[in-house]
Amino acid sequence: MQIQGPGDKTTDPQAIRLLPGHNTEIFVCAWNPEFPEILSTGGKDSEVILWDLAKKAPSPNEFATEGYKLASLGRLSNAVQGDITSLHWSADGTFLAIGSHDSVLRVATNKGTMWMQNDIHDGPIFATRFAKSGHLLLTASLDGTLCVWDVDQKRPYRRYEGVHTDCCLDVDWITDKVFASAGADKRVIIMHIDQDEPLKVLEGHTEEVNQIRTSSTGTRVACCSDDKTSRIWKTDNQSLSTDADAIPDLSASIAVLVLEGHYDPVSAIRWCPTSNTSTGHEILATGSFDKTARLWDSVTGECLAIFTDHKRPVYTLTFSPDGRFIATGGGDGWLYVYSLSTFKVVWSWFTGPQRHGIFEIDWQMKNGYNRIALALEGQKVMVVDCTKLRNILNSHSSPVAHKDLA
Repeated sequence: MQIQGPGDKTTDPQAIRLLPGHNTEIFVCAWNPEFPEILSTGGKDSEVILWDLAKKAPSPNEFATEGYKLASLGRLSNAVQGDITSLHWSADGTFLAIGSHDSVLRVATNKGTMWMQNDIHDGPIFATRFAKSGHLLLTASLDGTLCVWDVDQKRPYRRYEGVHTDCCLDVDWITDKVFASAGADKRVIIMHIDQDEPLKVLEGHTEEVNQIRTSSTGTRVACCSDDKTSRIWKTDNQSLSTDADAIPDLSASIAVLVLEGHYDPVSAIRWCPTSNTSTGHEILATGSFDKTARLWDSVTGECLAIFTDHKRPVYTLTFSPDGRFIATGGGDGWLYVYSLSTFKVVWSWFTGPQRHGIFEIDWQMKNGYNRIALALEGQKVMVVDCTKLRNILNSHSSPVAHKDLA
């Protein structure tokens, strides 16, 4: 039987820390974007913990981040289902938005104090997303509504009802005033914060749309669905005009690209933060319940690579901030890190034979830190110090380059 540990025989044991603190499965984790010592985690126990991981290693043989609780917000809900569903930091690292199955929006400070709470939603909050700048916050709920919040003023800015005809499952900002949402009604909706009616209604999926993400340039929106496909819409030029008379029908300015190849629902989607160095095209990754992850050229729709190491569904994936690697995690308990130049595994880790699912991954590169955080079914937070992983440090891979699948 495979025991907990790395998939190789050379990994320094000091590269890994498992942080106890949660009493149940951990569903979400998020590094603070401006204060890199702070990691937030939340799970089924309805508790959010802020970890202080600032300690520097006193010697090369010691872990760079010992980790201790900076703050615990305690059990946030006494509801039968109070699972923490989403954690998202404001761009300046000041506020942490917390989505929960108990329908209450909560926002905490980076010191671990509660800033605001509001129960305007009538169903579980599945997604929280701060705008790219400032403190406007977007939430999506099972009740089918969306809400934009003015966090500084601790109040709703605008609530959008009737936009989706079924559950709203995910949201993301395109600009600081335009956002996109995905729903169980099989549609993607593009909204302006100051308008009640959609700028665009994007249709084509035949099953519910699970996740939606905007590219780093803001020119494309990608989403993935239970219908086994992903779609990319071009959202630049006049397609996002706030002048109703200037909004065209679906045309070349917002043409859709359908990505086909997965043979089970597509559960995760992410954009690479850098472009393909040979073509300049943005790269998209998808993870599926078919146990694979794929890389796609977002302009041509070509599948650049298929990763087939997982033995159970892929739950989560993320790129390294420098665009050189992609990490995937799934129900089989394996974390795989792949080079985006060779498409080969450069490092892997197994979480153990019991309760081994990996629910979320977040990769941090800032102020000399290079760390991966994982939210584990096994009730612990895992932190990987990549500065101690020779396979990653010694890999001179560049951002993804074209490679024939044949």
